[in-house]
Amino acid sequence: MASVTTTLDTSGLDRLISGLPERTDDAMGRIADASVSDMRVGMSAESPSFPGDPPGVDTGFLVGSIHAEHDNIGEWSVRGAGYGPDYLEDGTIKMAARPFIRPSTDRVREQVPDLVKGIADV
Repeated sequence: MASVTTTLDTSGLDRLISGLPERTDDAMGRIADASVSDMRVGMSAESPSFPGDPPGVDTGFLVGSIHAEHDNIGEWSVRGAGYGPDYLEDGTIKMAARPFIRPSTDRVREQVPDLVKGIADV
């Protein structure tokens, strides 16, 4: 009786799998950095800004405090100082919202395919 032996070379797949966490982490870092840049550039030159527009730069504290933090492999956060970003994003009973986080997220979302290119290259 005839027999057939098949050998599958998995070396490329092994290389892909072994480096995937680091490449994914690098891509997540690029996304976080793009978000930080977009938020900073998107701030209004008018201070105070008009309701519904991004916050205006007065002292530069908020814009200077926005940064990306590497929390864990594959986990990044974009943060700003104190409670200010939350109050500006959503508004308060005494102040209209001046959103800058959600609009930035929407703009950066469009860049994600380019930011993660190469993640599966071996």
